[in-house]
Amino acid sequence: MKFKKMGEVRNGMTIPAVKGDYNYPPANLCEISQEEWAKLFFLWHPKGQENRQICRDAEGKYVGGHTELQMWWQDEYSGIALSRTGDNQLIYHRFGCPHENTKELDQDECRTRGIYHSGRQYHVTECLECGYVHGVDSSG
Repeated sequence: MKFKKMGEVRNGMTIPAVKGDYNYPPANLCEISQEEWAKLFFLWHPKGQENRQICRDAEGKYVGGHTELQMWWQDEYSGIALSRTGDNQLIYHRFGCPHENTKELDQDECRTRGIYHSGRQYHVTECLECGYVHGVDSSG
C-alpha cells in the first residue's frame, strides 16, 4: 500500500500528501522529545532539507499567521523537523511514515522484484504502510 494522498481518510483523519506544499504541513507531523529527535537525527544521513512556512492545516484551511518549519528528509516518506514557539523555544518534530510496520524480504523475493540483495548478512525490509524499501549490511 502506498502512502495516502491529500483528501483520503485513514482512521477518521484526513492525511495530506507526503511531500505537500510549501504552506502545508508534511504528512503525520507530530511533536517528539528532544531525545527522540536526536536519536533520529543521528540514525540516518538526511537526503534533503526543506524550509516551510506553514499557514494551512491538512485540509487546506488558512490557520492565521504561519509557523516556520525546518525539515530534514531521511527518505522519500519521512523525516524530522524543528520549529520555534513565539518565545523562541525549539519544538522537535517527526513527520511522514515511521516505518514501524515492516517485513524482511528474502533474496528470492528481492531478485524477482529487481531489488539489490547481496546475501546472508544483508537485510532488506519493506514498509507495509508506504512501500519504502531499505537495505542494511550487518556484516560489520
